[in-house]
Amino acid sequence: MTYPGRIPTEPTPPQQYQQQYPPQQVSGQPYPPAPYSPAPQQYYPQPVQTRPRSGVGLAAIITSGVAGILVLVAAGGNILNGATGESLAGALVAVAAVVLGIVGIVKAAKSGASKALAVWGFLLGLVFMVAGFALFGYYAHQASEFQQCLSDLIACGQQN
Repeated sequence: MTYPGRIPTEPTPPQQYQQQYPPQQVSGQPYPPAPYSPAPQQYYPQPVQTRPRSGVGLAAIITSGVAGILVLVAAGGNILNGATGESLAGALVAVAAVVLGIVGIVKAAKSGASKALAVWGFLLGLVFMVAGFALFGYYAHQASEFQQCLSDLIACGQQN
């Protein structure tokens, strides 16, 4: 006798377990053979098409960065520290950046390379060239006024 929730103490006949499984086929295999499926195909990723790069454009952007650093150092300088030399050097390096930018744009148009670095090098070179020459003119004018003021003081001191 069995009660709910208790494990039966009497063994159950093996015929009950045999009825739960599906009947075997004649070949002796419990399941039919798998249908034919071809081997999985391997897919290779397509290479990414990249445009050729412009080395001259990279040179233009680096040169304009150097020019920008020189011009910014000159902008933070003063007359006594010789900022006229730094602003002139920045302006001349910026001229080189503009030239490299133009060459890079022309080469990129011919080869189909990206023109972005060359264009940015050209534009930044123009900005720093104008700023460098403007600072050079400003500092040169200030220096000439400063020298005039010093010579006036010296002349005034010699008269007394």
